Amino acid sequence: MSGAATRQTDRPHVLFAILDWGMGHATRTWPLIIAARRLGADITIATRGTAGQWIDARMAEWDSAHPGALAPWRRIEKPGVTIQYARGAGTLLRIAAQMPGYLASVSAERRWTRATVASRGITHVFSDNCYGCSPGRPEIPSVLLSHQLRLPVPALLRPLARAQVRRWARTFDAIWVPDATGSPLAGPLSHAVSAPTHYVGPLSRFQVLEPEAASDALDPDPPVLLGLVSGPEPQRSDMEAALRACFQRDGRPALILAGRPGGGERRDGHVLTVHDADDHRFRRAVLSAQHIVCRSGYSTLLDLVVLGRTATLVPTIGQPEQEDLAHLWQRQHGWPTLRAKDIADHTFPDHSAQPVSCDLSDPTTHMQRWLFPVQPTASPTHDD
Repeated sequence: MSGAATRQTDRPHVLFAILDWGMGHATRTWPLIIAARRLGADITIATRGTAGQWIDARMAEWDSAHPGALAPWRRIEKPGVTIQYARGAGTLLRIAAQMPGYLASVSAERRWTRATVASRGITHVFSDNCYGCSPGRPEIPSVLLSHQLRLPVPALLRPLARAQVRRWARTFDAIWVPDATGSPLAGPLSHAVSAPTHYVGPLSRFQVLEPEAASDALDPDPPVLLGLVSGPEPQRSDMEAALRACFQRDGRPALILAGRPGGGERRDGHVLTVHDADDHRFRRAVLSAQHIVCRSGYSTLLDLVVLGRTATLVPTIGQPEQEDLAHLWQRQHGWPTLRAKDIADHTFPDHSAQPVSCDLSDPTTHMQRWLFPVQPTASPTHDD
């Protein structure tokens, strides 16, 4: 964390509030955070857990590579609730039982945000799926970043949950959707539902990843099989173990990127597990592997779109959004899907999946328009 520079009142001070249910929300907000720092805005990032650890590690890498060149930043903790997931079909019911606590956490976020805006001199608020983090002051521009406005609850509760989320969304000035307009990657999930909605195109950490030397651009010892592990516990650990069993049985060189900050590495014969790969290593692995297995989380799909790769998709149990996305991408793009319980016995036949092409927009352009809007020029008046 950093806070080296003295606060200057003539430049924006942006509060980025990031949902900490895994690292996906942090990775997709990352190009906008870097854009804001490059534009000279002070940055305060509010998150915790693995998302906070990931932010800390990536910021340390950037500040080491660009000493003194970027605007100051700091990370603080914000209120939140850690949703507990189950291993099997009871996940949705377990989540539903925790909804009262989640609703209370949104109210706590609202109080915390308004106090933080006042005490820290925040000029702009950017929230990635933190529904309570609206400033409550019309002079403070606010954005909610989301590709779908619904909560992971059983079908009977979805209409009520959807209505509540829409009420929360209306407390922001605008919704930014990390998706394309004409042929949305998220399908019906990303349809505009409330507040002014702006489609900003896919967002991925790899959009701002600086190029490596040509000799380092590809993995010198590329894996044949690559597993990208993500999601909440205990399902994250279950997926890691199942992929290890699958790859050991296959026998070809394999790499598991396990998505657990600070976990180091382990080798089991021809299977290497890296718990916290930096973005360059992650990119090299994705570009080099012949077969990729990953969750169908939206942030993971955006990374694959930006890098031009395909994968076998494994929806997280109890997350209807991931099930919908996996089925959508299987139907529209031919990407194979796999149930979590079948990972260990999976084989890797050839498939007809095609990379998904999509026009990418510049995150800096969107951030600049938001932080420094062009004021309309008054028409000149003429005396008669």
